[in-house]
Amino acid sequence: MRTLPVRLLPFVLILLVPLFACQAGPTRMVVLDMERIASESAAAKAAFAEVQKLSEKVQDQLSGMAREIQAAEEAGRIRPGDLEAMKRQWIALRQEAESQVGARREAAAEEVEDVLRRAVEELASENGWDLALRKQDGVVWSKKDLDVTGSVARKMDEIWGRTHKGGHP
Repeated sequence: MRTLPVRLLPFVLILLVPLFACQAGPTRMVVLDMERIASESAAAKAAFAEVQKLSEKVQDQLSGMAREIQAAEEAGRIRPGDLEAMKRQWIALRQEAESQVGARREAAAEEVEDVLRRAVEELASENGWDLALRKQDGVVWSKKDLDVTGSVARKMDEIWGRTHKGGHP
């Protein structure tokens, strides 16, 4: 059985929604610009700033360790076998650090996605939206008044403030 490509899914949904909602009245669709969410939402910025801070801290530690290894090697203060062990240790630490930063980046993305989902659900309930589409997922064109990115970003910040210590991001 052949399936439709994922890129066609938004178009299929747009065509099918009116069929299922015939008796419920007009379907209220809205559009979200995820690039703007990332740049306008303080919640999204805060989540990824934490990842950036961790990445910079780890990079500073690894750079310091690399300088120490290089200085010890240049000064001849270390035996060749010990030098190789230090280099292997540095590589292992770098791999572990990359793994930790990657895991934190993934967790931050999941957290932002959860806050986004909650914001859209709350706003949909308040405003009677039936369908929210991501602009980047295949929306070719929409009227400007369908773009609710700003209100979703503000609602995300409100939810983030309620769920994170210290209040507003």
